[in-house]
Amino acid sequence: MIGNRGVARGEIVDGRYELREKRGSGAQGTVWAVDDLERGERCVLKVMAGSMTRGDGASERALVTEFAHLAQLSHPSLVRVRELASARTGPLAPGTIYFTADLIDGVPLADAAAPLRSPKSAAALARMIWSAASDLAGALAAVHAAGLLHHDVAPQNVLWVGTGEQARAVLLDLGLSTARRALGAARGTPAYLAPEALAGSAEPRSDLYALGATLWHAVRGAPPFGERDTASLVRAILRERAAILDELPAPLAEVIARTLAKSPDDRPSSAAAFADELESISASLDHLRRRRARASISPLASGSPDAFRAGPAPARGSPGVLAAPPVVGADDALAALARVLGARGGAARVWGPAGADLAEVTAEAIRRHQIEAIAGGRAPAPIARGSIDEVAASAAIDPGGHDGAAFVRRVARVMRAREGITIVELGGDARGEAFARALAAMTSGPGVVIASVAAESAPSPCPPVVDVAIGPADAAAIAR
Repeated sequence: MIGNRGVARGEIVDGRYELREKRGSGAQGTVWAVDDLERGERCVLKVMAGSMTRGDGASERALVTEFAHLAQLSHPSLVRVRELASARTGPLAPGTIYFTADLIDGVPLADAAAPLRSPKSAAALARMIWSAASDLAGALAAVHAAGLLHHDVAPQNVLWVGTGEQARAVLLDLGLSTARRALGAARGTPAYLAPEALAGSAEPRSDLYALGATLWHAVRGAPPFGERDTASLVRAILRERAAILDELPAPLAEVIARTLAKSPDDRPSSAAAFADELESISASLDHLRRRRARASISPLASGSPDAFRAGPAPARGSPGVLAAPPVVGADDALAALARVLGARGGAARVWGPAGADLAEVTAEAIRRHQIEAIAGGRAPAPIARGSIDEVAASAAIDPGGHDGAAFVRRVARVMRAREGITIVELGGDARGEAFARALAAMTSGPGVVIASVAAESAPSPCPPVVDVAIGPADAAAIAR
């Protein structure tokens, strides 16, 4: 398993993720670039350091919390997570929790800025720093709007991605993130921590200080108070004033200097306010060719991710996907599905017209159910998904007479009899009504079956199958 033996390039996790190269390893985990064989694209897979063998609950809780935090967020300068899963086959120990996310190909911001640290490149450096500051202020505004703190805005967690006018700064690693106004031990990279963060009393403006210190490093190639031993570094952060970045145009240097104020009250009032200040000075900056389009920021109603913790591995079944990024809205439908999922055995039929995103609402209900299981120390349920024929094949059901009622009844019986959740994507399948009737006839069994049906009007009731309607308003509410 990773961390306990050598891992060869080309090994495959859960029959889906082929390991290509290690992208990083440290206290917050190990990150691999992998090929997603199912989607035919490259992404990253993260597993916590120390979680390669089962039983390290603290490491798993940290990883699940990071995923849960990232899953709340949607911003072009934040990493988009894909799935949280529990390993079943391959180089990871069975039951190891991991998550996948988009692959971000870039270079550290400080490295990208290094060639521009000369008088002849002053205008290009100013453009890069202003753009990075705007991008990262927007990312932090999204983090803070979700009720979180990042805690470790530092050079190693900021990448410069792309070239020319399309280049963008991306903020990585929410592994240390917590709820806002977190109290406790200091978190993060000491050279970039605000005075109050060093004291274990971080708040949103502490992240702004760290952002200012990271931008300062990008300009000068070192943190604001240099490389010092811990005691002298702490004294400097508490007592000394960082030098003004006179390499930059005065308006930009001044707004960055404000983020480094000793008192939070002397800094910009929020990340959004910092972004506004950057926007207001953009016209005064020479050679700034364009302004950034501001991504919209709004709080997401997704519950408290700090309650999430990892639990045991799922039972045998299809790949152990635990969660995907959340959607917002469709509250009545989500509540109805939660009741079915929590009943240990049952069936629901999710239906709606064209434009109603049945799959997203169903996925969100399952995401919440799985996280609740993890929080309660229970095994998350294995999940199977597909058309009637695909789920039949996954359960090795004889496909003979697959167009007949007997085949549909066999599928319904097997899905209800086996542990886990089965999502049957019926679409406009002509067998949909027969499948619902077959589910209604199966009154016992531990399996939960959710059938998804495209319909302009309500299908004929088939109690005890629970019908869940998804309307156009719900589709609009869950739009990203």
